[in-house]
Amino acid sequence: WPQLSLFFQAGPAVAMSDVTQMEVIVDWLGEYQPSMLLGMAAVLECIALAAGDKLLAVDRVLSISQQLPLPMEQLIAQNLSASVSENYGCNEIGLIASRCPVSHRFHIHVEHALVEILNDDDSPCAEGESGRLVVTGLNNPAMPLLRYDTGDYARRLGHRCECGRTLPSFDPL
Repeated sequence: WPQLSLFFQAGPAVAMSDVTQMEVIVDWLGEYQPSMLLGMAAVLECIALAAGDKLLAVDRVLSISQQLPLPMEQLIAQNLSASVSENYGCNEIGLIASRCPVSHRFHIHVEHALVEILNDDDSPCAEGESGRLVVTGLNNPAMPLLRYDTGDYARRLGHRCECGRTLPSFDPL
């Protein structure tokens, strides 16, 4: 997002198309050793598989736009020697939740969004139940979205997490 550099000092950034040959991306990562890699889960997995035995030293990997199953996360972390994290959000609302590094559940950013997990009759799911993930954004007064149905499903979890946080949380399905 080169336009953001007008407002924020974030350091150098490089973008590559996800149709670039994975070997080219792996060679570039090995040569330039960026501190952070951001991409869709499937592309990150392809990079990790293409890396094979090459030791890449990326500090952090952020997976976006797709679910990142635990085996895929472990492969990426191992092959890229990186700490891997994942956020949940949507274009209409923005960032909604971040995955816990301890329990792998998603902690909801309650300052940005109200998240409901609803049954077919639009009643709230009880703890442990699965349903539709519906979000009300709290940051856009010009065009608020109330009870926006994301099209995703999740399982509602309790407020206590192994990490000590007490934020509401969910597991994606």
